[in-house]
Amino acid sequence: MTSKQLDLCFVCDCTGSMGSYLAAAKENINSIITDIVHAESTDVRFALIQYRDHPPEDRSFVVQSSPFTTSLDEMSSFVSSLKADGGGDTPEAVTDGLFAALSLPWRDAAAKVICLIADAPPHGLMHTGDGFPKGCPCEKDPLQVTKEIASKGIVIYAVGAEPGLSQSCPLSRDFMRAIAEITTGLFLPLANAKMLAKVIVAGAVEQIQLREVLKGIAEEVRELKLKRNVTDEEAQKFVEKKVQEANIQTIQIALDDVYDGKLGTLNTAWLQYSLITDVRDKLMPASAPHLDPSFTASAAPHPAPSFTAAAAAPHPVTRGGDD
Repeated sequence: MTSKQLDLCFVCDCTGSMGSYLAAAKENINSIITDIVHAESTDVRFALIQYRDHPPEDRSFVVQSSPFTTSLDEMSSFVSSLKADGGGDTPEAVTDGLFAALSLPWRDAAAKVICLIADAPPHGLMHTGDGFPKGCPCEKDPLQVTKEIASKGIVIYAVGAEPGLSQSCPLSRDFMRAIAEITTGLFLPLANAKMLAKVIVAGAVEQIQLREVLKGIAEEVRELKLKRNVTDEEAQKFVEKKVQEANIQTIQIALDDVYDGKLGTLNTAWLQYSLITDVRDKLMPASAPHLDPSFTASAAPHPAPSFTAAAAAPHPVTRGGDD
């Protein structure tokens, strides 16, 4: 068994509004797989989950899952089956898609990545225009599912199809940012689907590199604790220093290129509350106008975010690792 294992699951909104984005994903998925395999000679498995919505909003399916596979041909077959259709109301079965990903048989020793591609919020984030305003009928909460995902050391790369994501609901974009932050992942607003391959490849490589570094650091910390009395604070500083010295290649996305410098700071309510409806009621009371001051739907199309695989400040050291 190789020490460089990667499990990567794509979770895709397959409702009608995602048609053009899914078409681009289909064209690029084989190059994404090939690039990841070649980038690190990795023992890699891929899975694909597609979701739409619950009846009566959509009667085709809620979730369809394709299991982990190491076969490029099989993964390509999974992707070719994607079709954008239906959807009903604005929110979709995002929670079901994330829970289906959580339920996959992830390998303990693997770097674990979920790539969520969506342009609409989960149920429970809107007061109006939501067939299930009290939350997803699956009776699971997307924030709680996200925390379970994080507890398994799985990182979420949340890919927002813009401008549809920001236009769908004032809080949609921040939901995607929040689930990425909870799992120490990244929110990637992509105006150009061709950027997806570079983002996923770089993110997967980073996960593998960081995991390898942390394994070595863990051994050094254990040796230090055996030799002398080292406090948790001293151990944490030691780990941070070692990660910085490793100069791990990280992703650097110029988000303000997409949002004209108006992305802003994520409200702490996303991390303080456990239920999506509580966050909604805190940040967007029913009596408040449903306007997003940081996104102008009528603006000219934004450029695609720039991408550099350059050294940047390291992510938290708990990212993508197992306890």
